[in-house]
Amino acid sequence: MNGIFGIFLIILALALSTSAEWSEWGLYGECSRPCGGGLSNRTRTCLGDSNTCDGTNIRFKTCNKQDCMNGEARTLRELQCQSYNNVSLKENLFHWRPHYDSRNPCALYCETVETGFVLKMQQHAMNGTSCGDRGSGVCIYGTCKAVGCDDIVGSKREVDRCGVCGGDGESCDQSLPRDHIRRHAHPTGIAEIARWDVRWGACSKSCGDGVQSSSVVCWSRSNNSEVLETYCGHMPKPVTPPTRPCANNVSCYFRWHAFKWGSCSRTCGEGLRYRRVMCLKQQTSGKPKHVPDRKCADVKPSMNAQCNMGDCPEWLTGPWSPCSVSCGFGEQKRKVVCRAKSVDSCESAHKPETEQKCYAGKSCEGYDIEEREGEGTFIQKDDSSVTKHDFFDDERLQELFVFAEFKVTEWGACSVTCGVGYQHRNVTCHKGDNPVPVTECKGQEQPHIKRECHNKACLSDVTTATSLMWKHGPFKPCSQTCGGGTQSSLVDCVDQRTNRTVLDLLCGEQLKPPPDTRSCNRIECPPEWKVSEYGDCSVPCGGGKQSREVDCVLTTSYGGLKAVPAYRCPDPVPLSERSCNLQFCQAEWGTGNWGECSVTCGLGVEQRSVFCFKVFKDGLHVNVSDVECLGLRPPTLRQCHFGECYQLQQLPLIQEQKGTFIQIKRTKRIQLFVGETAILLPNQAVKIQCPVKNFQRRLIFWTKNRRLIPLVGRVRVSSNGALRITRANPQTDAGIYTCSAGTLHGQITVTFQSKAEANAQAKEILNNILIENFNESFINRPQSDSTFKMRNTEFFKVNSINEDSGYDYSSFTMTNWSECSAKCGWGTQTRVVTCNHVTDKFIRLLPEEECLKMGLSRPTSSRKCVIEEECPSWVVTGWSECSVDNCRKDGFALHRRSVNCQFKNGSDVDDVKCLKGGAGVRPDNKELCKNIDCKAVWKTSEWSECSPECGTEGMKHRTLMCVWGTTGTPAQFICDGKPRPSVSKSCKLQPCSSYVCKDRSSLCEKFVRLNMCRYVAFRRKCCASCKNSNVSWS
Repeated sequence: MNGIFGIFLIILALALSTSAEWSEWGLYGECSRPCGGGLSNRTRTCLGDSNTCDGTNIRFKTCNKQDCMNGEARTLRELQCQSYNNVSLKENLFHWRPHYDSRNPCALYCETVETGFVLKMQQHAMNGTSCGDRGSGVCIYGTCKAVGCDDIVGSKREVDRCGVCGGDGESCDQSLPRDHIRRHAHPTGIAEIARWDVRWGACSKSCGDGVQSSSVVCWSRSNNSEVLETYCGHMPKPVTPPTRPCANNVSCYFRWHAFKWGSCSRTCGEGLRYRRVMCLKQQTSGKPKHVPDRKCADVKPSMNAQCNMGDCPEWLTGPWSPCSVSCGFGEQKRKVVCRAKSVDSCESAHKPETEQKCYAGKSCEGYDIEEREGEGTFIQKDDSSVTKHDFFDDERLQELFVFAEFKVTEWGACSVTCGVGYQHRNVTCHKGDNPVPVTECKGQEQPHIKRECHNKACLSDVTTATSLMWKHGPFKPCSQTCGGGTQSSLVDCVDQRTNRTVLDLLCGEQLKPPPDTRSCNRIECPPEWKVSEYGDCSVPCGGGKQSREVDCVLTTSYGGLKAVPAYRCPDPVPLSERSCNLQFCQAEWGTGNWGECSVTCGLGVEQRSVFCFKVFKDGLHVNVSDVECLGLRPPTLRQCHFGECYQLQQLPLIQEQKGTFIQIKRTKRIQLFVGETAILLPNQAVKIQCPVKNFQRRLIFWTKNRRLIPLVGRVRVSSNGALRITRANPQTDAGIYTCSAGTLHGQITVTFQSKAEANAQAKEILNNILIENFNESFINRPQSDSTFKMRNTEFFKVNSINEDSGYDYSSFTMTNWSECSAKCGWGTQTRVVTCNHVTDKFIRLLPEEECLKMGLSRPTSSRKCVIEEECPSWVVTGWSECSVDNCRKDGFALHRRSVNCQFKNGSDVDDVKCLKGGAGVRPDNKELCKNIDCKAVWKTSEWSECSPECGTEGMKHRTLMCVWGTTGTPAQFICDGKPRPSVSKSCKLQPCSSYVCKDRSSLCEKFVRLNMCRYVAFRRKCCASCKNSNVSWS
């Protein structure tokens, strides 16, 4: 029974170990590009104990195939080629565009715009790069993959003859010719959503004057892809010029410069290489200068790239051979080869071992050898008293470390009673107290098994040479206890007269014959566990694992090993894994990666983190104090160099003054600055300054609405670069003025308003300032009242006041507080805080920093508020019983609950307060619940009497109603779709000749008065009365 259970466990373990299946596909991720065609992917995981799942774990889908705008690269292939723009190639600079080679569709070939020179940039283009006929496929890991009409890479779905993706071609009129179907496809096809689209290619130059070439394609809006032109045959094809000047061309004044690539970060496998890329300014002297990256308008070339240095060399090992012995200790061998382009690439110091010691899985003990009677052979004798090894027992494990040694018995009696004879003794190999084969004592000097013995001289017998000869004696023990071994015989010098063994030297004149040999113990060994030596520990310290192979085998009668099921070997099963190196690890220094260099050119430093850590059990790394680490602490700084620095010059800088200037009184001249918005009075003289650092002011020029302003006239530019306007005219002088200093620009917007409008605006601002800082009585004071004086406050500072009603002060102003953000509970109110510089001639609205520089405190722009301290919430009761009295459909009834908007004290309020107070959507007060007793059935009435009253054939009728089976209440339309019972059937009538017309009810007289005889049923019950009445039945 135990054997059968063991077989079951083995089969179950094999089934579990080999079964594996995929998880469900995940969702597609984000697209790799916002336009021009990108890729998204989704993945799945191989479940189970082994990675034997069939198929791939990743699937790709194309996305965002619409054209890119604003000068971006149209395709991914263009983007990759453009990354090499302005890269120095043999001291020349080029602009690159894609070149497609159908022989190698997924390699990146680029062509120079200037010379048409084609160069292979990368062996494999990026994943998602278009390839194949008309770009119908995409490159995935260097291979061109087809894309179905459903945008899935590798899909075989195609658009059918009706223009339907994955269709069967049956959704359109089959009688029409194919060309007609393409032009007038089914509304679900492509033709209904296809249109002509004009495409402009990339600019021929990345800077300066370039051109774009045009192409007209038929474009499907359903899947954002190019389709055959026949789908657009119902529309006229647009006519476009072949080329046009590029829009938004940038100046070639600034350009990128890329240095040479550095060496690969790895000597084998895939690594990265780096280079410096900087923006240079081309000067008239011919020597470029380094400028900030923002000056270069082109896409910055890549600063790193992948590099593949070929496969890394590695040692490959074959399986271990079987143990060289069938019991005890032996040797195992395996083949070790170097996999690399050159055999010398593999380091010999890291070469795995080709030989190792092995234990055959059993000790050479447990068997006795005896001679089979009459046959002169030895057989194995079972001794059931011998205990088999238990490799789980600590004492048995110790036996593996006990060395075998020879043991001898006492010398036996002399072979002769006189003269010279021999003594014998037994010599056996033992491991501890157990005998083992002699081969286990190999390497030790074996003690002699016989020696001479000398007794008194014999009186009469004289040995002669003719009576001595070599003779084969008995066989030695078999070399193996089972599985097939060999035996060799003893060869002794014997005196034929006495048949006694004598000294070998007495037969010295005769050639000693070789011993006889024969095979022995050719029987199958019982199954036993074969274990290999434990491998290396997984970690040198901190607790690791050692493993070894454990197999159930038997030795055949010819010495071969045969694997057998595990249940045939004796219990317990030897361990295949054990813990090792449990001691704590010595703390050691660890370092992080080097950071970026502190400079972009010249000599700098780079830093890294240094820490002391220990490895605990299961490989857990824990940082400890530095004092626990031995040896020198690794350096945290090192020098780095990025080539010579270009000499930088100070760049021009326009200092703009932000704010709004509002004029309220005319003066001799008003001074403004670029960056402001100015609201002026008509006929005012204006000076507008453009403060520029590191630039000659005489080179400043001004424009208005992109038109150059002259150096003379009513509106002119002065010699120091300022703009002057004499008697400003609202009709001609309003607009945007721009000052330019080299490539830098500053603007000011000038508008006008009447004096009345200015006074009204000023009064509103002044009132807000004074009310916030003083009170309304100050504004309404009599002009003669001198007791009111403006004074400095927290938000108000008086700059100057004179007797001519002139004033100058700075202040913060605030708008009214906004409504509270919450209808209940705590909310927030906000207001706008503005810094003002107010004089009797103008008002300037300035950034807050200007008021803070004057020492004013900024008023708060937000505060907490509360309308109602408590917010009500929705309170619901438990659901009512799911009763058959409220059945709604088969298997479901309706139960209810009460939902109220309440405060914490239990008082009810209107639902609107919960909805506006943040309590969320009102919970449902009713929902369906499961009730198996809710089942709608058809209910029928009793059959009516046969009608008409007499004749050859009649009909019976009954009513039909849909009701709930448990309550009998109407179920309305729930029975729709269920089999309906019949509502009529034929019936047999009596002949009219035998029919007797008589009343069959005592109420017939009343029925006649109520004029009920017009109904068939009443005429039948009251035949006589109705017949005798004068009422017409029709």
